[in-house]
Amino acid sequence: MTIDPQSTNTSDSAEEQKKNRPLTLTRVCVLSFIGSGFAVFGGILLTLFYNSILDFLILNESEDSQLLFDTMSQLSREYLAINCLLSIGSLIGVFFMWNLKKAGFHLYAISNILILGLPLFFGIGAFDLQGLIFISGPFILFYGIHLKFMS
Repeated sequence: MTIDPQSTNTSDSAEEQKKNRPLTLTRVCVLSFIGSGFAVFGGILLTLFYNSILDFLILNESEDSQLLFDTMSQLSREYLAINCLLSIGSLIGVFFMWNLKKAGFHLYAISNILILGLPLFFGIGAFDLQGLIFISGPFILFYGIHLKFMS
């Protein structure tokens, strides 16, 4: 029986990467996978069914539906599509960081900063400073601290 040296190297490198990734980095990556995954899923649905959602909300006379309609009508399909694409970039960045690649940090950080500035670009609001301070900023900072584990 012969052992294929490539197959043992592959499993060794996978185990080595798993050993080298700190548990806290693993946990934050999982949280980012969940958050970015939901953002991508929601972005796809909102972009594809934009008109149907607006039609549904306008027919529903509840106060919550009207508030949601007012918010959704300010957003264009293009805004939602770009937001979804940036969320995909964020998700890919997390995947790279999961595999301990520094490029993932840069992709993640740029995608999330652009998401926060998207309302300003479309003229529907200001840069989301609260999102930066309380959500994206701490994640970017945490990933930046863990760059020493990435190649």
